[in-house]
Amino acid sequence: MLSDQRQNALSQFKAVLVWSLMFCTVPNIMTLSNNVAAAQTSASTTLTNIIPLPVSVKPAGGTFTLLAGSSIYVDPAAPELTAIGHYLADILKPATGYDLGVAPLPSTPVVGGIILTTVGADSTLGDEGYDLTITTDQVQIRAPHPAGLFRGLQTIRQLLPPSIEHSSLQSTAWTLPTGTIRDYPRFAWRG
Repeated sequence: MLSDQRQNALSQFKAVLVWSLMFCTVPNIMTLSNNVAAAQTSASTTLTNIIPLPVSVKPAGGTFTLLAGSSIYVDPAAPELTAIGHYLADILKPATGYDLGVAPLPSTPVVGGIILTTVGADSTLGDEGYDLTITTDQVQIRAPHPAGLFRGLQTIRQLLPPSIEHSSLQSTAWTLPTGTIRDYPRFAWRG
């Protein structure tokens, strides 16, 4: 059995320990929690958090907002490009709730849409390369081959808020940071 003096000291130590945990650790945990939340928010608004890091990234400082009335446009309206457009619409629908239509690119300027095109693409990008341009008015992926468009879609997914990967409706603004990205495989073989 402990002496009264030792038991008293042990009780005081426990009280100090509990006080330290409550008043020193809890605020730090809350600060850490707030920092994590801020990091998650800022991660969705930067072009530099893409894996793997693209060959070229040039932020412009604005945002594009995907809305319920947005559409996905393909040019040319070939079956393979249309299928890629539908793939993107299907990926975005669960979390956004948006039923994004897929249509041929109209001759009038597109505002608020996503454009997938092989027309006028830089052939030096190779089979899987793409140029992604995001302005406040539209998102455009230009690639010489459909595989490049598909790779560009994966970049769009990373640039949207992380909740885009949820399988149920999420309540958030679906924004992308504006800027340009150019990417292509740095090596012929990935393995």
